[in-house]
Amino acid sequence: MKRFIGPACICAMILFYAAGMAEAQTTVQLELVNANYFNPPITDNGVYAGPYTGGIVNGNGSVSPTFAIICDNYDTDVSTGLQWLAAGVTLSQEFNANVPPPLKLENSLSSGLSAYNNGNPVTAELAYEAAAWMAQQIMQIGSGSPNSLSAMQQQAIADYNWAIWALFSNNAVANAGGFDPGAQQDLKTALGNSYTLSQFDNVTFWVPYNSVPPNSNCSLGSPCYGVSQEYITVTPEPKSMLLFGTGLLAIAFVLRRRHLRNA
Repeated sequence: MKRFIGPACICAMILFYAAGMAEAQTTVQLELVNANYFNPPITDNGVYAGPYTGGIVNGNGSVSPTFAIICDNYDTDVSTGLQWLAAGVTLSQEFNANVPPPLKLENSLSSGLSAYNNGNPVTAELAYEAAAWMAQQIMQIGSGSPNSLSAMQQQAIADYNWAIWALFSNNAVANAGGFDPGAQQDLKTALGNSYTLSQFDNVTFWVPYNSVPPNSNCSLGSPCYGVSQEYITVTPEPKSMLLFGTGLLAIAFVLRRRHLRNA
């Protein structure tokens, strides 16, 4: 998971088409604000295992709105206070041949995932659908009492987050303390479901662009340089109906993420 240091920002604009037209790519500047979106902070086996708080940086430097971002990569550490630009990609954009994606989701799959799918092979599309579904479950669990989660709710969220990591990290799979029987069952359930791409139109995968963004505190050669990290956001309405902040539509440079480790 991740190491926590400070806030990050999102300067940007989300493009959208009218009804019946294809969604446009979202380009935003993201900030990692803190290690928890729900309270109390969710930790499991020594790492933060729940949604973090991200935000959009406005023209005046303020970070608003803030929202939950779910890490899908166990193998990278990230610290707060770093800025990076990312593109918002839906699974329909990524996998629907009629909606060419602006860039590719970049996580590789763990080996041996077929063992959690009744011996059947796991495609990239299924893996990302399973990740999106589990992100939806995480946000649903915390929606009723985000500031007073019970121990059972915290463990359920942590299990889903470990199951997401297990899709894309052999190291997560090998971590028996985190990828425990509860997380393993969640992964089996997620891979065994039947999905349509449209049921994840409210789920955005934030894909980093290039290397060091302007005005970031990540320099060439530093630990955060060149480290890739995707995040997942679940919104209550379709993304095409949301406009997060304002800013310039431009090429995006990304500060790739490393996992937040619980100090």
